[in-house]
Amino acid sequence: MARLDLTDYDVSMKTGFVLEDPLTRLPPYFDPWNNVALRFTELVSTKTMREEVLKLPVLDVNRLCGMKEERLAHLQLTVMTSGYLWQNGLHDVPKVLPKCLAVPLYRMFEKHGFQPVITYADLYLSNTILKDPKEPAVIENFAAIIDMMGGSEWLWFFAVGIRVEQDFAEATQAFQNVLDGTDENDAEKIARSLDVISDAVHNMQNTMKRFHENLTVEGFFPKMTTFFGGYGELGLHEGLIFEGVKEEPIKAKGANAGQSPVMKALDALLGIEHEEKRHAYTEEIITYMVPNHGRLMRDLRQRPKQLKAVVESSSNADLKQAYNNLVQTILKFRSYHVQIVTKYVIQGAKKNFPPEIQESFRPVQQFIVSYVKGMRDDCKTGTTS
Repeated sequence: MARLDLTDYDVSMKTGFVLEDPLTRLPPYFDPWNNVALRFTELVSTKTMREEVLKLPVLDVNRLCGMKEERLAHLQLTVMTSGYLWQNGLHDVPKVLPKCLAVPLYRMFEKHGFQPVITYADLYLSNTILKDPKEPAVIENFAAIIDMMGGSEWLWFFAVGIRVEQDFAEATQAFQNVLDGTDENDAEKIARSLDVISDAVHNMQNTMKRFHENLTVEGFFPKMTTFFGGYGELGLHEGLIFEGVKEEPIKAKGANAGQSPVMKALDALLGIEHEEKRHAYTEEIITYMVPNHGRLMRDLRQRPKQLKAVVESSSNADLKQAYNNLVQTILKFRSYHVQIVTKYVIQGAKKNFPPEIQESFRPVQQFIVSYVKGMRDDCKTGTTS
């Protein structure tokens, strides 16, 4: 059986699912993109993003060389798209994306599998640098390659979110050790590594609590999240026409934390099963991950030797306890995530949306609450005896 090596899936032993040492500018051929995308907040604030986008030439994505250029190109194209669409809020939203963005964005989807819309990976995983590379990866040392709207609250939202990812990254080697230990039937190695992952998930929850320190409901939703929107959602119910690509509108989901690979990878590792509708939605949002991260989710599920089966057939009490402890830690994390969603999304919509938008958003609200609570509840049956 071939060894599953996390580094074959764009996972770093140092930064986890966050891209290690990303590029901050594309080569000179792509300077028209560099010069607009890197001025995102300035151009949106002055309501001139659309004007600048319409000056762009149609550039050839075949000139991109390597994964890091592809990741940065997708980040640039999607933030320019978000600025073009949402610079005036949820009103006056264009129904057609000009070909200077539409053609390269869709070609990246066809060639590499990157969804033609802003994703969690764009906001976080492809967008992170350290202010001082010689200093530790702490909240105060994170910076975005491209800042979104929201000022100091965006900076806090971004840095805390990346620190949550880094908490998991510190257990990446342990995750690899669980995979290797499963192949080797090494119960002690698996148990030790599961305990390390449990500590990491516990740290993720503690870090997530720090959102409250400098992120208000008003500052987050919808002031910030408008720019994370997809096509077929608020303001674009019929979808978005990609000029020069398709005449019919395209629908795509916007960026959300459900697109983070961390919890999906843990579900796959532990064999946590989800109810049919939640499973179907999860399979869909996996397609919004970095393509190699999505491939990892599928390959983890399809491994001939599954961790849960090894645990269930083992007589090692420490292994069973370590496995169950991790499931319970994930359950607690997801319970806290329900609180975060309730505060920042559900209450945010009630406080900050006018009645007519609240009405159209209600089905989305209901689905979000049902999904995050369901993902939590599915963990309650995930332990083994």
